Amino acid sequence: MKVMQTMAGGAVGGAEEFFVRLAGAFQSRGVAQTVIVRPNGTRGAKLR
Repeated sequence: MKVMQTMAGGAVGGAEEFFVRLAGAFQSRGVAQTVIVRPNGTRGAKLR
């Protein structure tokens, strides 16, 4: 399965934190994914 996720939300919030956790969970289970986010140093670092 391949997944593409996008997040255009604010700098910090509940949806943004869930997005980061979900991407990490998919990665740990070997799901191929592409993640597209607005420039955000904090979120970008967590997703790398």
